[in-house]
Amino acid sequence: GRARAVAMPPRRRSERAGATDAGAPSNPRPVPTAAGEKPARVQVVVLGDFGRSPRMQYHALSLADSLGADVDVVAYVGSEPRREVAVHPNIRMALIPPPPRWTTSRRVPRIVALAVRVATQTAQMLWTTAVALPRPTHVLLQTPPCVPSFAVCGLVCFIRRAKFVIDWHNFAYTLMALKFGTSSPIVFVARVYERMLGRLGHAHLAVTDAMATWLHERWGITNAVVLHDAPPEFFRPASVTETRALMRRLAPALEASPARVPGDCCDAIGGGDPLTTTTTTTTT
Repeated sequence: GRARAVAMPPRRRSERAGATDAGAPSNPRPVPTAAGEKPARVQVVVLGDFGRSPRMQYHALSLADSLGADVDVVAYVGSEPRREVAVHPNIRMALIPPPPRWTTSRRVPRIVALAVRVATQTAQMLWTTAVALPRPTHVLLQTPPCVPSFAVCGLVCFIRRAKFVIDWHNFAYTLMALKFGTSSPIVFVARVYERMLGRLGHAHLAVTDAMATWLHERWGITNAVVLHDAPPEFFRPASVTETRALMRRLAPALEASPARVPGDCCDAIGGGDPLTTTTTTTTT
């Protein structure tokens, strides 16, 4: 019955000492447990589209493969995850519907829409993580968003005697400031909430050294471990043929794009090798 500490599975070392990469483990091997001891059971919580969160999918795979843990993914109904995740015998999906669409309408006062979203998410998360799913040994939460995730996951971990692990991708209050403005009382409350309840975590992961340093110096979270994003082994460089075929398929959309300028990648489709830069994850 007592929650155990779980070390993250082996990763490839990055150039910076002490930091690790978030790629899927090579040669995964379940970690043996003591006689009669049940394997860890981890709830991986993503208050968003799990299929658009490669990092959390890699976490789920690593926990299931390298640690032999049972993984329950709590996330919104949305995009299909990678096949390795979808068919893994140790990974189960507990999907919840997203908040009502009308809460994103500009016709609804923001404070009303926000209150309805938070109330809906709180009820869904509490029921799923505290009642519907078996008792976890650990809860791994992606943030942002942190409202109401920090409060709900912290409460669930307290009630069910589990360890709370927070994976910091960004700061929620800074994203809210882009929508409501930096001087908004909502942003001020969100910042206080994020800072105070973020300390509920028993362990913390950060995507960059700068974020881990910021958490340490500004918010007093001293135990954040840097886990860099890195492509897993199933990624590989595309061949020249594959690259040109892709660009030909994209040509109509690129040609019609209002962002196109003379000399950009659109002009290279016919013969050269265009360079396309994209983000590592999709944020909605």
